[in-house]
Amino acid sequence: MQVDSGVDAERMEGRVRLTTEAPGAVTGRVRFVPTLNAGSGEVMGFHRHLLADRVRTGTFIEAVRQAVQPADFVVDLGTGTGLLAVAAAQAGAATVIGIERTAVANQARALAAANNVQVKVVQCASDDVRLPRIFDVLVSECLGLAGLGGAMIGAVKRARDLWLKPGGVVIPRRVRVFAAPVEDPEADALVHCWDGVRVAGVRLDVLGAHVGHNLYIGSFTDHHLLAPPVEACVTDLQVGPLDDAVTGGATATTTRSGTLHGWALWFEADLADGLVLRTGPLDAPTVWEQCFAPVPARRVGAGTPIGLTLRVRGRGPRPPPGAARRAGGGGAFFPPAPPPGGGRGHANRPHPPVPRPPRRPRPPAPRRRGSVDRLGHRH
Repeated sequence: MQVDSGVDAERMEGRVRLTTEAPGAVTGRVRFVPTLNAGSGEVMGFHRHLLADRVRTGTFIEAVRQAVQPADFVVDLGTGTGLLAVAAAQAGAATVIGIERTAVANQARALAAANNVQVKVVQCASDDVRLPRIFDVLVSECLGLAGLGGAMIGAVKRARDLWLKPGGVVIPRRVRVFAAPVEDPEADALVHCWDGVRVAGVRLDVLGAHVGHNLYIGSFTDHHLLAPPVEACVTDLQVGPLDDAVTGGATATTTRSGTLHGWALWFEADLADGLVLRTGPLDAPTVWEQCFAPVPARRVGAGTPIGLTLRVRGRGPRPPPGAARRAGGGGAFFPPAPPPGGGRGHANRPHPPVPRPPRRPRPPAPRRRGSVDRLGHRH
């Protein structure tokens, strides 16, 4: 999915308004501008909004507490500030490892220490880590725009197939994407904001040709919907195929006449038994809100079927984990020992690399008459 991720959207009476603040954030005279960050920029510019989302954070923590058993080995993939890793340790896990690619891993270590729990935080890419043993629970807040946007879905599936024990738990279990055709003149006006625009005599309308396929963040209400929601696609992180590309489709039948401006997209994530994280227009607001996928505007009548094909491009196959990397700020690292055989997904593990044949020595280059070699001999 092509995504315009430079801004967030704020819920205000069903309209789409662009702002640099997330839902529920305090706006006022002093604000943090992510593009001018200094110090721990990710904490203020990104993680602050995630942690302030009570629906997101509370549902994930409850799922961790429900899944973790004493003596469990838990991995938090993309741990961020380490909140879910700390929750797993507080729930009684014997070993908790947080994997974080960015420097916010330092804040995760500080958070664990401040809460008096043992969490091993490794700063590296998820595909590069080697674990000392297979694990019991894999948790990851891997949800992007419309649930499947971003790079984490594939990383979770690869970690699952390589290291999760038979019968182990993945949080979230599955992600379902829903869609509904919408009538929203304000969202349509944003997409066509370049139409007919000139600045100092320079035409800017050509820029609009490059934004019609973007995915925008917005908030919708039931009066925007032209039809009931339909399930467009689903991916299963617990037992689904390794491929992180997802394709789906559906047909929605309008219940009223209006102008079709695009599709509203959102997701539901099954985290544990009885725990579903919902992000739809009629649900409690979350940091994800909904997404708007524009289409050329056209009038539709009641009872009109409208088809949708949704393709979420995967990041492609990744190499198996390489040599272990040292954890940021420390000298400890996990030895590159393979997990015990027989784990779930063992048949899908890549074969050992084929050794390369030895290189043939290059023949010496012919010398020109009258040349002098390194020892001073003339030829």
